[in-house]
Amino acid sequence: MKYTITLTAEDLAFVETLTDHRIAALTKMIHKKLNGKDVEVYPIDEEFDKDWAKLERLCKPIKKQAEGTTEICKICAERLNSRLGTRYRHNSQSMKTHVSARVREGYTAVDFIEVIDKKIDEWRGTEQEKYLRPETLFGTKFEGYLNQFMPVGDTPTTEQQRNTDYNEGLDES
Repeated sequence: MKYTITLTAEDLAFVETLTDHRIAALTKMIHKKLNGKDVEVYPIDEEFDKDWAKLERLCKPIKKQAEGTTEICKICAERLNSRLGTRYRHNSQSMKTHVSARVREGYTAVDFIEVIDKKIDEWRGTEQEKYLRPETLFGTKFEGYLNQFMPVGDTPTTEQQRNTDYNEGLDES
């Protein structure tokens, strides 16, 4: 398993307190850890274990993309771009991260299309239109968006919603 590391300003301040020799030793260990290799700690002094433990906590496993994510990302980008006139890319990190997280939760391409269509119908021409983007639509509120009832008025009626084919444009394969 490979890892990634994220440093906050506080973490960077900590690293700046280290000596060049210690940074070199810790960097070698971090490099091994980030590439998924086992790391054995050979303490230079008693503080070295503490320094390593602090840095090791910052190393987070990289999650593999859920199966089917690429295809759903293509479908989502195409739907957003055709309905909004945007140029979202199916292979952007934001798109892949959010779609993959929802696919891991069991959502399908039809669910993504439904959320896209519901939120475009609701938000287009309003102050919320700026939120019609992958990180908002496919983020942690996805389930709520999918299950929300569309209000009666300018948006589709319940009868129109029942007649909406969310499979439209999806391959039958």
